[in-house]
Amino acid sequence: MPTPSISLRAFGRAEDLDIALDVDLAQADRPALVTELLDRCGGHRNAAFWWSRPVGVRIGALLQLVALTEETRTLDVALRCVQPDCGERFEAELPIDELLARTPDERASRDGRGEPLRIDLPDGRHATLRLPTGEDLRDWRTRPHANPADAVAAVIDTLRIDGDLQPGDATALAEAIAAHDPLVAFSVAGTCPACGAEDELPVDLEGLALQKLARRQQGLLLDVHQLASHYGWTEEQALAVPPRRRARYLALIDNDHGGGLP
Repeated sequence: MPTPSISLRAFGRAEDLDIALDVDLAQADRPALVTELLDRCGGHRNAAFWWSRPVGVRIGALLQLVALTEETRTLDVALRCVQPDCGERFEAELPIDELLARTPDERASRDGRGEPLRIDLPDGRHATLRLPTGEDLRDWRTRPHANPADAVAAVIDTLRIDGDLQPGDATALAEAIAAHDPLVAFSVAGTCPACGAEDELPVDLEGLALQKLARRQQGLLLDVHQLASHYGWTEEQALAVPPRRRARYLALIDNDHGGGLP
């Protein structure tokens, strides 16, 4: 069965203010939050569709949502030098189109879950795995494990299609998945401006996108508050005004006497 095409609108309608983005992302149910955002802003209201997408596809869609919302094709990221005697913080820009080019090709499978991975292992062994999906993230989050090793074993068991696996294969399997779905455990080559060290620096693309949308949501709430207080508009009326024109109204409110276009 063909899968629905992915289409998104910018985040910014009154209904989007109900999404609980004002949370600690370290403790939040991120799989559910991402699904709600993509379902709410998608062209098809179909949460099951988004739950079934590979994690990299979900992250790519989230980056598209940020690009549409902020009207930008670059993603500002804060990096930190990983050298123990440095720790310098610096910033970089990532081209969103280049990031999107790294998402898994859903067209390679009939169900849209991505093409299975055939992985070569030591001693002439092979294994076939599928990419993790949003459903997998949801299940793993709610399933208790006695220790990290049990958690890794559960992940591998979920994704394994076939193959004779041994306990020492976990690293090779993780590297193969990361190579095929690089947005999940993304890193960028960076040179520290302070110490000159060149390292692969981790970037939590999903977390970064959620933070940007959370800031946008807070900004929308402030916009509505100012416009409602000054003009008596409802949420729907305030957010129905295009962002550029809305910014001009807000600038007029900031003017002491509301006179003259800024």
